[in-house]
Amino acid sequence: VCKTYIDLLYMRKILFNLLVLTLLCSSNVMAQFSGAGTESDPYLLSSDQDLQYLANSVNAGTSFSGKFFLQTADINLVESQIFSDGFTPIGGFDGNRPFSGTYDGGGHSISKMVINGVGKLAMFSNLQNGCIKNLNLENVNFSANGASNISGLVAVAGNSTISNVTVSGQLSASGEMPELYFAGMVGQATRTSVSGSLCMFTVDVENAQFNSSEVAGIAKGDSYTKITDCFVSTFIRGNCSAYYPIVDNGKATRCLVAESNGIPSELAAIYNNCYFDRQNTIVAEYPIQQTFTDGFVAKTTTELTSGSLFGNANWTETAGLYPRPTAVASTNAAILAAAPVTLNSADCIASVGSNFTVSTANGVAWDTESSYLQVSGNNVSLLAHPDSLVEIYAYRSNLVKNLGVFVLGDQPGTEGNPFRISTEEDLLALSSGNYSDLQDYPYFLVDSDIVVTSN
Repeated sequence: VCKTYIDLLYMRKILFNLLVLTLLCSSNVMAQFSGAGTESDPYLLSSDQDLQYLANSVNAGTSFSGKFFLQTADINLVESQIFSDGFTPIGGFDGNRPFSGTYDGGGHSISKMVINGVGKLAMFSNLQNGCIKNLNLENVNFSANGASNISGLVAVAGNSTISNVTVSGQLSASGEMPELYFAGMVGQATRTSVSGSLCMFTVDVENAQFNSSEVAGIAKGDSYTKITDCFVSTFIRGNCSAYYPIVDNGKATRCLVAESNGIPSELAAIYNNCYFDRQNTIVAEYPIQQTFTDGFVAKTTTELTSGSLFGNANWTETAGLYPRPTAVASTNAAILAAAPVTLNSADCIASVGSNFTVSTANGVAWDTESSYLQVSGNNVSLLAHPDSLVEIYAYRSNLVKNLGVFVLGDQPGTEGNPFRISTEEDLLALSSGNYSDLQDYPYFLVDSDIVVTSN
């Protein structure tokens, strides 16, 4: 009995010492931040060193549940010595080490974040019962070389909220792997909401070999996922197995998909008062897959940029530009994303046969590395008809938006080489439907006077 009692005392002493050591370590970590971690006196972050402290603390097991962080300056990681080999994602899954606090970006940016590896790749790898808001991730470059969940902001989120966030940059993969998942904002969302946010990103899988890959404009989620007042512009370089314009499950309300070349997949999400550009996406090309047709409405670029699409305070609307979420309307990403390509009324990005225009409002400029196009101010001219995909990009400050248009071959039916109607027989051929199988080549030119003699 005495031995047992002594053993118990010894164990209690060990446990007490471990507890003290844990508290001391936690105190040392928190001492690295200015502030008390309360809502009125949050922990302050302003440098790459502060981000390292946060990542190391969370990855060591401190969730910061109930704690508040405020970013007080823009942080550029391009010359960071701390993250010279790439950023360390915040949160982990070995022992479930989530971030559970509130991260307020204060409207500031984190630029040139680079992550390379395998697994759940994002700024926040694991977010549980947490909140991220008022943050701009600019020019992210996340690359996987194995089976991965690659997302702009959060890889896995549960019972969390994300608001007023922009993500821009590139998500990519290379090598052989069984499966890949990409999302502009959240790779795997459970009972999580995203609002007032914008994603403008490129997915590059040209150098990857995989069994399956999925891309979501904002998030992949469960039936409780909510996406509200969000904007998406996506360019996919290579082929993916599945594409979800906004979210695959849950509910999307008052959202806009301005640009995308992804072929939409069937999904369980409920879309309400959402729109997509029927010319600058190819969603309208695949109506059989639109289980969300009633709440996801096709509009031309001109209709979307009328300045009166939503008529809601949560959206900032200017004639000639895409609407953008009001909470992020003045950010670099939103200003660039709002600048549209305006194709001829008969064209869409899957079949471009004539010259088109681009918006240069607010300092946006456009260019291309293709010899098939020529960009001059807001005019884009077709120099050739290669019958292939041609890339064009817009840029402002340090941000880039990539787009692709499929320029039709130089054959009759394009604006530059229209079908010519010269005789009564040509008119009869047109009226009889002889051209009905050439919907991608709808241009006709009456090049002489015609006298109709038949009934």
